[in-house]
Amino acid sequence: MRSKLIILGFWVAACVCVWLITPAGGTCDSGINKNHLDTTPGAFVDGTTLEVTANGLRVKPAAVGANIAESFAMGVQTHVSTGDTVWTDLTGLSVSITPTSVNSKVRVSFTVNGDTNDGNVGIAVRILRNTGSGFSEIAAITPTSRGNRLAAQVVVGHAYGERSIGQGHFSFIDCPGVGTSVSYKLQATCINGYTWYINRDYFDSDDSNHYTVPSSIRLEEIYMP
Repeated sequence: MRSKLIILGFWVAACVCVWLITPAGGTCDSGINKNHLDTTPGAFVDGTTLEVTANGLRVKPAAVGANIAESFAMGVQTHVSTGDTVWTDLTGLSVSITPTSVNSKVRVSFTVNGDTNDGNVGIAVRILRNTGSGFSEIAAITPTSRGNRLAAQVVVGHAYGERSIGQGHFSFIDCPGVGTSVSYKLQATCINGYTWYINRDYFDSDDSNHYTVPSSIRLEEIYMP
């Protein structure tokens, strides 16, 4: 008899505990992880928030891509190549971002508009990254079978037509692996002796029969706790 009373007592205590922690109208969302909680009530280390729903409490994920940086090259640029492997920084096309987590990824995308003075020649464009020890190529997007070829992310071809401008676009997900500032910049080159242009066509003239368009680079953090 005594053992039955003890078991009944445990059962009642368990029911009372469940009643106390269960919000009216439903059950607690199983997505709440105590490891996410900060010392401040209702705050979360990984940027998520706690919200009240009809079924109780649930964790609302942090916004993805909320940390954004971008830069535009608005003016026209003219360059004369002094060597096939001589890379030139593209004015206005460098940008930095500080990830909120060392595990975050960065979506990198850029668009370059331009032209050359020869129909058989294009502009090679590459992107470099600096996580604190200087700019260098990004192995994950650099061709491995390059040999003696120039390795680039895009080649902006000569625009066939007096009033046309070539365009190159590239996008990828980078894993810098740092929680401090990381920088990206664009460089370009062309076959030795040829002239290449950014944001204008070869036959450019300051009149309404010709165009100028901006080039750009954009960074978006994909938050990973």
